[in-house]
Amino acid sequence: MINVIKEEETKNEKLPTFIINEELPFKFETHVLQIQNEYLKLRANMKAPLSSIFDRLITLEGLSLNLLLNNKLGHNPKLYSWGAINLLEIYLLFQQPSIIEIYCNNLNSQIIVNHKNQGKMVTNLLFSNDLWESIKIQSELNSNQILSRTNPTLKTGLITPIGNLRVSIQIPPLSNSPTLVIRRLPKTPINHKKLVEENQVSNKIMKYLIEAILSRRNIIISGEPSSGKTTLANALLLQIPPFWRLIVLEDASEVILPIDLLPLVVKFSIPSIGRNSIIKRETEISKLLHRSPDYVFLGEIQNKSDTLTMFEAFSAGIAGIGTTHSSNFDGLMMRWHKNYQIPESLINNIDIIVITKKILKYNELIFGIDSVHVNGEEGFREL
Repeated sequence: MINVIKEEETKNEKLPTFIINEELPFKFETHVLQIQNEYLKLRANMKAPLSSIFDRLITLEGLSLNLLLNNKLGHNPKLYSWGAINLLEIYLLFQQPSIIEIYCNNLNSQIIVNHKNQGKMVTNLLFSNDLWESIKIQSELNSNQILSRTNPTLKTGLITPIGNLRVSIQIPPLSNSPTLVIRRLPKTPINHKKLVEENQVSNKIMKYLIEAILSRRNIIISGEPSSGKTTLANALLLQIPPFWRLIVLEDASEVILPIDLLPLVVKFSIPSIGRNSIIKRETEISKLLHRSPDYVFLGEIQNKSDTLTMFEAFSAGIAGIGTTHSSNFDGLMMRWHKNYQIPESLINNIDIIVITKKILKYNELIFGIDSVHVNGEEGFREL
């Protein structure tokens, strides 16, 4: 049911180890198989997203666990649902609050995790065929995309009882083996005060950025993968007035905006990659003018067409925040100018560029702002 290797076989010369010691009860597999049969019926009949199926499985636990096992196992009942859909490894790892991401690089290889304090660590859990098939099916159901040789990559979000998970998958011929990255998103958004307290942003910079967003300035947040771009954008978006109509365009739902605080939020989840998709991000960005937003959030602007459409939207009067990837300010400007050939007149519609970075400090990875660049009469200058 769960693929665990011996601790002595886990040791890796280059990475520290992260050991899961989970002794499952004797009747675990018997009961899991019963729930699994029910799950397969649900999946066939409902074609439902993972969140709906979980609701049903948790109900089954409450009705059947006490009867079948007389509640004598003394074990976390959630193990049964996760085991029933072959995602027990994911549950066990993300039960550890220090685990940020899970990496599965090759089938039947050890799962790697990103630890908040220790960085990358190798685990004693294997990326099994059962685990792969379950994640693949759930991701396809949730995204309405099918992984194939012509569409070998997929990115989606899964809503689960342990929080929202962002899943990124690649399959052959794009990769040598099925690979995936699963990132757990916070259940509640990190606000601007928390970012300042954790020294990810200085109080001065945070005040400046909040004033900028309230003035409907156009802001680009760019940085390395997992460097806190969306976290920062989320904290800033929480500061907008409740009477603003905010439109959010993402490839996988990541920003958390409570409806009681921001009742006029409209969210769209549009895949950034997917040749067979009828809905294109650049098309939806170009439609923003007809949706009457006061402000917009454009998540993960990755390619030339989406970037150009974003700039054209800003030049037409749309105001908002966009996130993209770069290692530094110069690299971002070079890509816009040289690779994407974006005219300077369009780039000038950007008021502020924030560069985020992962920094190793006192053996702990810190995600924060590396630099802020403000557009003025003489071009961009670092704040």
